[in-house]
Amino acid sequence: FMGGGYGVEFSPSGQYLYNGGLLQWDVSLPTITDVIASRVQLDTSQLIPYYSLQLANNGKIYCTSTGNFGQLDYHLGVINYPDNPGAAADFDPNGINLSPRISLYGLPSSVQSFNYTNIFISSQFFCSGSPTQFSIQTRGPGKLQNYLWDFGDPGSVNNTSSDSLPAHIYSAPGQYMVTLVGTIGTTVRRKTYVVNILPSPQVNVSPPSLQNICAGESINLQATAQQNLNYQWYSNGVLLPDDTLSNLQAATSGFYQVIVSDSVCSGASDSVEIIVHPQADAQITPQNPAPICTGQTITLSAGQSTGNNYTWLINRQLIPDAALPVYNAASAGNYQAIVSSNGFCADTSEITIVLENPAPVVTIQKDLPDKCTDATVLTATGADSYVWSTGASGATLSVLPAEAGIYSVTGQNPGGCTGSATAIVFSAECEKEISAPNVITPNNDGQNDFFEVADTNLEFDLQVFNRWGKVIFERKNYQKQQDWRADEVPDGLYFYLISITNGQRLKGWIEVIR
Repeated sequence: FMGGGYGVEFSPSGQYLYNGGLLQWDVSLPTITDVIASRVQLDTSQLIPYYSLQLANNGKIYCTSTGNFGQLDYHLGVINYPDNPGAAADFDPNGINLSPRISLYGLPSSVQSFNYTNIFISSQFFCSGSPTQFSIQTRGPGKLQNYLWDFGDPGSVNNTSSDSLPAHIYSAPGQYMVTLVGTIGTTVRRKTYVVNILPSPQVNVSPPSLQNICAGESINLQATAQQNLNYQWYSNGVLLPDDTLSNLQAATSGFYQVIVSDSVCSGASDSVEIIVHPQADAQITPQNPAPICTGQTITLSAGQSTGNNYTWLINRQLIPDAALPVYNAASAGNYQAIVSSNGFCADTSEITIVLENPAPVVTIQKDLPDKCTDATVLTATGADSYVWSTGASGATLSVLPAEAGIYSVTGQNPGGCTGSATAIVFSAECEKEISAPNVITPNNDGQNDFFEVADTNLEFDLQVFNRWGKVIFERKNYQKQQDWRADEVPDGLYFYLISITNGQRLKGWIEVIR
């Protein structure tokens, strides 16, 4: 394809080939057809025949000629930039004046390696997806500097490098033309190198994403890849020496990955995260069953642990906004606490709350002594057992004149529900005194429907106040036929003042419950 020529020469990089007719070919092209099509004529005059070409240690190519139509030629032609294409190679037919000597046919013999520096590119690791390492060696007097690598991988954002020993990751297998451009002195040198990248084995792990398991459990990680590969599993980047099969039973938290390899290349799977959660333990207290009194609440506790989630149900129905370790139950039913560890590994505990009898309405009767030096006897009614504010138990309490003061009693029924009442004992009062209840239930059931004062043989006035101190009921010479039913007020806590005609007073509170 060269069409003859007395001499031939390569450019310093080896990319371009020249012949004696000053024709240039780009021999780095992939096919011979492309090489032939790249031919460029440097001397377009075609008037002077050229013969011998020789690359000098300055990177230029010199050529001889026989002269023009029999005339002697006193010059050497020079291709100044033989690594540039076409006219950019800058051919000068009168590059060096030899006069009175002439240029004719051959040039003196020269061992180019004595003055010319050869560049050699080598590489290692040829697997897609892994770094391929490149290195260079030079032979000759020159030193290569100002590196610019082109890895022949235009689809990569890291296709170039200025490192002397670069590495490049080829994402796909195939043949790539690597080009190195540098300078030796003032001469630009270009070197090409073909690297064959082999396919790395591919591997996938199932399940592929985050997995949550409970303590004591394990999950099977299964690797899927082509046949005849070696397997090695890792946890958090640490090699698991005994795990070299295609599957792994993972039972601890961590990031798991498997690497498969053949005789040359290897490939890694994506990491799969395993989180092991502690098994939640739900234990409701108090013990089952638990009683509850009318109008009261009972605190249920499911235990508390950092990171736990809590859900409460009553009669298998979700209780809205109940998401704490404790719940204050106000009604009977079957309660469930579902406890989970960060939403996983749940445990359930149940308790049945039994609705007991209503809280007892406790009253105190005072039996005044015949002599002011004798004891006043307080008798509590309305409950099954009693405890007085003095610590004494039983339905009655004897109070000596020297012990006059305010006394209260708490009564309890068999279901554990309680009620209380208060009475005042005066030191020098021998007449019958009065006591008042602390609960009114105006529901017309015949029990505690009105504010009934015991021992009403004494004359007294009654005032009832709300919690803000406003008088809501007032009666002079309070009589039973004028009993206060609390019809005009809502449920709640109120305060009363009983003023006896002898100047003594009895203060207390009363709760209205419908």
